[in-house]
Amino acid sequence: MDTELKSVIDFYARVLAGQAGPELGMACAESLERELLDYSLESLHVIDRYLQGVHGAQDGILTIAYANTIIGTAIYVGEVIRRGSPSTEYRWGRNETPAMNGSSSGVALGDLSDIVLLSHGTGGAIVPADAVLRIIRRGAQAPTIHSFALSAIRLAWTAASP
Repeated sequence: MDTELKSVIDFYARVLAGQAGPELGMACAESLERELLDYSLESLHVIDRYLQGVHGAQDGILTIAYANTIIGTAIYVGEVIRRGSPSTEYRWGRNETPAMNGSSSGVALGDLSDIVLLSHGTGGAIVPADAVLRIIRRGAQAPTIHSFALSAIRLAWTAASP
């Protein structure tokens, strides 16, 4: 993994943990049970509850807090998947597809999945930011983060089986 990408992942891990300073906070941060986040599959139930709260409050969320919430939780989810899978199955990478919104300056909220993604060893990719955005936008109508991660981990173990 290149150092710039590692730096982004490390930075957003600090944002999620509440260690990046008040100006870089997340939406509804007071409702995130940070002490229960241990990178286990079960800890994703905490993320699911948190994102349901964000869904309910999304109209009043500042753009930077909204972006930090999406990226921070997506990186956490990706790390849970990566750590729960065979060691060679998933790695952090960058989306090679150009932005679809036609803009060349800055990053639109719809392009967050292009910043960092989890690449499958066979060339396929999963994008945790998409799963996070579905819950924020659709609430309980969206599949849970826990089920998203469980499916990705099962797929990885199935692919790794001889």
